[in-house]
Amino acid sequence: MQKSKSFSAQRGCYVRRWTTVLAAFVATALPGIASAQFKTNKLPAPNGPAACGRTTFVWVDPKRAETWTEDPADRREFLATLWYPARVDDSAKTGPYCPYANWSTMLKGIDRVAATNMATHSFDDAPLAPRDAPYPVLVLLPGGGTPSYDYTALAEELASHGYVVAAVEHSYEGRGQAFPDGRVIEPVGERRRPDPNAPDAEQAMMQFYRDRVDIRAADAVSALDQLAQVNAEDRRFTGRLDLAKVGVFGHSVGGVAATQACALDSRFKAAVNIDGLARSMPMYLAADGSAIRQPCMYLGKPLRGIPAEARARLKISDEQARKMMAEATDRLDGTLAKVAGGAYRVQIAGAVHASFADDVYFLPTDEEKKNHITALAREYLRAFFDQTLSGQESKTLAAGREAREGVIVDRFPPH
Repeated sequence: MQKSKSFSAQRGCYVRRWTTVLAAFVATALPGIASAQFKTNKLPAPNGPAACGRTTFVWVDPKRAETWTEDPADRREFLATLWYPARVDDSAKTGPYCPYANWSTMLKGIDRVAATNMATHSFDDAPLAPRDAPYPVLVLLPGGGTPSYDYTALAEELASHGYVVAAVEHSYEGRGQAFPDGRVIEPVGERRRPDPNAPDAEQAMMQFYRDRVDIRAADAVSALDQLAQVNAEDRRFTGRLDLAKVGVFGHSVGGVAATQACALDSRFKAAVNIDGLARSMPMYLAADGSAIRQPCMYLGKPLRGIPAEARARLKISDEQARKMMAEATDRLDGTLAKVAGGAYRVQIAGAVHASFADDVYFLPTDEEKKNHITALAREYLRAFFDQTLSGQESKTLAAGREAREGVIVDRFPPH
């Protein structure tokens, strides 16, 4: 007789089926809707005193082999975009949404529409603002299948307040990449996603996810090495980057990778995970069960129950659904409580997973709602890094758990 699966094993199957349904909708329905109803729009203006400059780099890490190719001589190479406080005059014009000029032939569907129609507040290759330099540095890691410039609204806000933001474009993932020399890299990483119907699909998917986290975290460390070189040799930035004040943040799988980057390299002084979970945890724990030592913030949507129609489709009872959500909450909060440097969990009412990227501005949806959620995400992101990197005690984070309508802040003290 076949033994029945444990609840934990069943839970993995339920989550896998639900994820598959959601992914199928995002991959098919959403791009079609967006392509048909795209509204030419401008991202919300940054609120800081500085203009926002932007430039791009091609970085190669000679110490790392490329794991997505078969040639052992290949080294890890990736594109990066820097947003920074800039000095501009009245004649300056903002740049296109996609910072890579030669990507227009590669992008398709909604990506191409957005790249050619979405307006920004970034001035390409504008001179760095000399005032208040050196500037603290943040490394940005995008979510899976998402280009790094899909976080322009967050990056511009941080740059306008005196941060240099370096966004990594993870090679062989996302939509693929086109390099300035004409090479086009296919997204082979996405194509190696395990078959969800295979007998070992759950374990294979967990390993696939972990591998992507590790590559992204290693890219963050490589980016920091390259930023040190930029600070030493690039006349536009020489001595202007404060590499004693470095943070890292990311969205989705990039959020989990941001915490993993802190585990790899103590030069990262703080991390923000934006709505990224690995088995309901915002980070991977060490073999001894310990979490990262650096301060951390988990910024995301509220954990919601599984809708009735989804429960019916996944064939789970109300009780099983409630147990799954309770377990997920306990794992999330229990992990944050282990962070030696202290942690925050910030929940923004009304937010969904896509609310923290620019995707929401591709659709003619509620302008007031999405601008409100973006404003809150910007505010809490900056408040956390102002506090952890520059020692500016944050009234925003110090307020009571529900001191602000629509936001819940839980604090896990350092130990």
